Amino acid sequence: MQRTEVGMLKQWTASLVLVGALGIVAGAAAEKQYAPGVSDTEIKIGNTSPYSGATSPYGAIGKSEAAYFAMINDQGQRAQD
Repeated sequence: MQRTEVGMLKQWTASLVLVGALGIVAGAAAEKQYAPGVSDTEIKIGNTSPYSGATSPYGAIGKSEAAYFAMINDQGQRAQD
């Protein structure tokens, strides 16, 4: 490579590094965006189960899951107090 090509390559590399650094800074400064049911302090968990119809006996699984999560949430509240 000639001297001018090396200088241009260095300048191009420095430009790419600068653009990358600006992208990281802009990403860090962006406002937090969460999915529905998520915040800085809680995550809501839900389920889908057949509570009616021919497969409604399997709804007991969904009810037991909901009861389990309620128990865990109650224990978490007591631990924070």
